[in-house]
Amino acid sequence: MAPFPLTYNFYQGPGADFARPPLMDFDLALLGLIVGVLIGLTGIGGGSLLTPALIVIFKTNPLIAVGTDLVFNAATKLFGSVQHARQETISYRLAFYLGLGSIPAALGGVGLVALLDKNDLDATGVVRTVLGVTLVVAGVLMIARPLLDRREGQKERTDVRFFVPFDKRVRFTVLLGVGVGFLVGVTSIGSGALVVPVLSLFYPLPMNRIVGTDIFHAMVLAGVASAGHWGVGNVDWSLAGNLLAGSVPGVLIGARLAVVAPDRVMRPALGLLVILSGARVL
Repeated sequence: MAPFPLTYNFYQGPGADFARPPLMDFDLALLGLIVGVLIGLTGIGGGSLLTPALIVIFKTNPLIAVGTDLVFNAATKLFGSVQHARQETISYRLAFYLGLGSIPAALGGVGLVALLDKNDLDATGVVRTVLGVTLVVAGVLMIARPLLDRREGQKERTDVRFFVPFDKRVRFTVLLGVGVGFLVGVTSIGSGALVVPVLSLFYPLPMNRIVGTDIFHAMVLAGVASAGHWGVGNVDWSLAGNLLAGSVPGVLIGARLAVVAPDRVMRPALGLLVILSGARVL
């Protein structure tokens, strides 16, 4: 199989401490498959695992890793959204309130990164630092969720009629969207890594419905943010295409498994992996 076609922008440039890794198309497709299964299963895995893997293992320029990962996320979560829609595990109203805050904030994050890069203010270092801190916080939230779960012993509700406009819950959701959107624009992380743990703490919804809602919202958010990064030259389309070759079937498999997967086992394990990834990026 032919080596993966790398572009100049894929790395930091001549003289950088980023050696060309022995990547093959199969390696990237396998990485995409693994991340795709995790996205469909938990709503987490895109930015939280793929971006650190591209930076740490495959020595990718952090700006290119973030922009390309957002393209990967948008496409992968499109297929995941279709599967969750068929399973009726999406709360469109909840996704709408998240989007009210997240979409403009994501564009603001992309603009900040572009401004720093344009003025030679070490945008790569800023992205890497924010990325690492975000990962560690997200991993802690994921591990803490079962310990703080106030729904213990309570019957989970599948309706969202309690979720009415203009109450505290709506305002909290919009503000959560603002924070998540900004982080997604800067680091590509924040959608599943932060939304799923936080929503699971405060909303009496089944986990598969929270995951489905997050995947649908993240599809729209990643699409907007990836368009912004594409506009400033932070997307490697060859890299994205090879990753998607594995992630599309992976996310469909993961979405089907989400209905029956043992959440109390999967989420703490994934949280620990996210913390380790964040520490390594830092």
